[in-house]
Amino acid sequence: MHIIDKIDIKNLWGTNNLIISCFQDYNFLIGENGTGKTTVINLVAAALRADFKKLDQIEFESIEISLKTNSSRKKPSIKVMKSKKKDLPFSDITYEIKQSQSEDPEIFDLDELESERIYRGFSVRMLREMKYNHYSSSVYNAIEKLVNVNWLSVHRNDEIYNKENDNRPPIDVKVDNLNDSLVKFFSSLSKKFSEKIIDFQKEILLSILTPETEDKILKFGNDINVDKEKKALEAIFEVLGVKEVKIKAKIQQHFDRFNKANEYLHDPTNSAITPKHFASLLNVWRSHALVVEYEALQDIKHEIFSQQNKFIDLLNQLFEKKKLSSYQIEMN
Repeated sequence: MHIIDKIDIKNLWGTNNLIISCFQDYNFLIGENGTGKTTVINLVAAALRADFKKLDQIEFESIEISLKTNSSRKKPSIKVMKSKKKDLPFSDITYEIKQSQSEDPEIFDLDELESERIYRGFSVRMLREMKYNHYSSSVYNAIEKLVNVNWLSVHRNDEIYNKENDNRPPIDVKVDNLNDSLVKFFSSLSKKFSEKIIDFQKEILLSILTPETEDKILKFGNDINVDKEKKALEAIFEVLGVKEVKIKAKIQQHFDRFNKANEYLHDPTNSAITPKHFASLLNVWRSHALVVEYEALQDIKHEIFSQQNKFIDLLNQLFEKKKLSSYQIEMN
């Protein structure tokens, strides 16, 4: 069985990069209170146990755990990458597990397992729990072949109290009640915005059926900002769950054809626009309609989450070395 050789953490709490070289027998983390020692231990444990709930709660960009063994020259590694999901209160978590440095990784992508059913009215927290349970076992089985994690001790576990026999101080009870209320309130905001996303999807379908006059489409090319449209379309497909690597090239081709059609249209030597060029103009006209709806969606999002964002900004002013984000508040 392998042991940990090195731990590489990027952007812990949004600011810190850590590289920890481990000894074979014992390792100690020493530092002042509040510097993140327990967070690091929890993060390592969560990565090795495929604990997605804990991974969602901790603010980081990536953690790579390099392994070693005295009986083999192979050096497996376990890497967890986390990226914020635009317009959604949680993050995308991807595992890359290598059996050796020279081999291609086995990739487990939480969001490719199933589509985000939040759009169908599921509770954000309920959906996330369902995905955790389904996805965690397959990742953990792959990790278990490399390293034994039974020895790991996650300090400061959340205590579970029996409320009927609760002897805690009143201030602790009040804080817990406030926390529960905040979680419910922020979850209600996410659900409200998910309903707006459903409306946005309906507008996408309706835009296909909207008739427009030829004259409007031909004049449309004079006013469009191509760079702005590209960025907006990339954001739209991200909201719909389409990976950037799959769509970026197609968006570029979409506007390359539009630029050629627009140049052809304004060339005085051409007598009439061809069907191919008109189709390119029509496609961008329709995609522009999506951009207009998306910009309206962003205004709605800003309005819905304004109180939550003010609360998070206020909290972050109280921290010196840590930074909270909206999906952390939602998942805690």
